[in-house]
Amino acid sequence: MGVFPRFFFALLFLAATLLAEPNGFFAPDSVSFHRLALKQQVIRNVQEETGGTSIGEAAPGEISVKKAVVFSALIPGSGQAYAKSYWKSALFLGVEIGAWALNIVYNKKGRDREAEFKLYADARWSERRYFSYIYYQLVNNGVINEMYETYLDEMGRPIISDQYYTQETVNYLRQYESDQYPGLSGFTHHLPHTKTQQYYEMIGKYPAQFGNAWDDASFDVKYDGYRGRMTPHNAYYMDMRDESNQFFKIAGYGAMAVLANHVISAIDAGFSARNHNRKVKMKVSYRSVPIQYQFVDMFGVSLN
Repeated sequence: MGVFPRFFFALLFLAATLLAEPNGFFAPDSVSFHRLALKQQVIRNVQEETGGTSIGEAAPGEISVKKAVVFSALIPGSGQAYAKSYWKSALFLGVEIGAWALNIVYNKKGRDREAEFKLYADARWSERRYFSYIYYQLVNNGVINEMYETYLDEMGRPIISDQYYTQETVNYLRQYESDQYPGLSGFTHHLPHTKTQQYYEMIGKYPAQFGNAWDDASFDVKYDGYRGRMTPHNAYYMDMRDESNQFFKIAGYGAMAVLANHVISAIDAGFSARNHNRKVKMKVSYRSVPIQYQFVDMFGVSLN
């Protein structure tokens, strides 16, 4: 039996009971005991009609708002299922699965592309060419005297020979890694000692300093990255890095969608649980009020 039919049965019983009172709504003090029995009977009747619900308590089927919120905060959609809002449950769960799929798929694409551009850089950009270029410019501009033996590679670039290309040589040339020296304009960074993320960013992003170390670069050309002044290999490398970053950016959107879905689902689960509970609450009230030297029995049934 639904809540509204039970409500009307309770009202009918209340009316019948009051009409059965010899004095109608007015009773002298001598029938106080009868009024108390009347109240108890009305309460028992309403409890029976509403499935045994106590006065002032939630009706059977009420659910916990806190539990619904916690469930959906942990697993979006589970709080809605608990609140018997199944279409919303399917919606939030679907968004959760889709957002995680987006994050996982594009993170993998980003990592794969990152591995590719690092292999490409390791094969086509050389620290040895980089420090040989610094040495070449310093000698040509009279900053230092010629001290290392060099050989010409396939592009005609003077490369420091194996005998002289040592850690001591690298440490010596690092002190000139600045644009204050002639021929080294645009040198505003220091090459990291290890191949960190910053290392792979610098060698592609700043061709004015690192562009001459690509395998298709010349030591007699000054690259600056503007208006196409970048070697083809450098440009292709930057395209690979940009594509990897775009993949990671899309993966980040998926992560943000996951977080937002947890928060929104938890809030919605609380409202769904509250709306469900509002449909099943009934309360009975009673009081005896003196009016014109007589007591009036007043009963009430409230339905939320």
